[in-house]
Amino acid sequence: MGNLDSQILSFLKLLSELGSENEFQKIQIDAQALSPAPFPNPPKKSPSGSEPRVGFVPQSEIWLELGPPTLPSIQLLLSTDDTALVNKNQVTVLGEDLNQLPHGTYPFAQVIMVAGNRLTDRQEQAIFSLIAQAYQANGCMYRAAQGRIWLRLRKGSIESGFNFRVLGQALFQSIHAQVPEVEACEAVFINSDPQTVARVVAFSEGLYRARREILKERFAKVGQDVYECDNPSDCEACPDGPVCDLIKETVQVIKKRREEFFGKEKP
Repeated sequence: MGNLDSQILSFLKLLSELGSENEFQKIQIDAQALSPAPFPNPPKKSPSGSEPRVGFVPQSEIWLELGPPTLPSIQLLLSTDDTALVNKNQVTVLGEDLNQLPHGTYPFAQVIMVAGNRLTDRQEQAIFSLIAQAYQANGCMYRAAQGRIWLRLRKGSIESGFNFRVLGQALFQSIHAQVPEVEACEAVFINSDPQTVARVVAFSEGLYRARREILKERFAKVGQDVYECDNPSDCEACPDGPVCDLIKETVQVIKKRREEFFGKEKP
């Protein structure tokens, strides 16, 4: 079983440890409900009567704040080739839905699981962009960096009907339309308590360490093995000289990036 499958299996095991079956809200999005209009619930006007500024919610208009810097938060995208590991078009909530939460600040974990052909970096970035669009189109402030996620929601957005079902519906439809390699998609949202979200954060840190080691091995291999010339002819006379020079320059760039990422190796 591939490493990507193992990541999802590990996360599903973690979910089973975080709560009992009856503590999860499982919302199935009917495939027929994935209408052509991807974001059907525009936010209501702000208290001043002006149109909400897309992607920004000022302090004075916050109704819900999820994953602020003072509380744990995490955003993860997990992929697999095995569609049996992902509940297609299902939204899973551990905690309360957005329209059930009282006014306040909460920890937040968001995990999107997709199944299909292995995603390229470009496809991953496309999915993250679609997540941002889904929130912002519903009057939310969405910020994500280094795995963290930070949301601010207006009361008007909640009153307009925005909740995890609406978000899942918009997100699934957009992913299927714009990243057709994805055959199944599931979204998991957790806001039950800081300790539970912190466990998901710790899980993600383990994934990042594993990915870092894979990158480190790849950079080491590229830096050490790719450029080895065993041609006995003189460099000046070698017909491959221009290509060889380009390879040398490329290796130097890679080594420089490796040093910036991992630091200089000790002698």
